Amino acid sequence: MVKRRVTADDYIFLQPGKEYKTTVGLEQGYDVKANGEYNIRYRAWNQLPSGGLAAITSAVVTARKG
Repeated sequence: MVKRRVTADDYIFLQPGKEYKTTVGLEQGYDVKANGEYNIRYRAWNQLPSGGLAAITSAVVTARKG
C-alpha cells in the first residue's frame, strides 16, 4: 500500500446553491445483478485541506432494478 499526500488538486470545492452530479459503478464492489430495490448511502471520512477529517454522509437513495 502506498499513501500519497493530498493536494488542493484532489478537492472539488462546492459552491452554495449549485448542484453537482456524478455516476458511481456499484457493480465494481457489490453484487447488484438481481432485480429488486437497492437502498444506497455514501458514508466516508474525508481529509480536509487543513489536515483534519470530516465525516461525509449522504441521504439514502433508493434505486429499483428490473
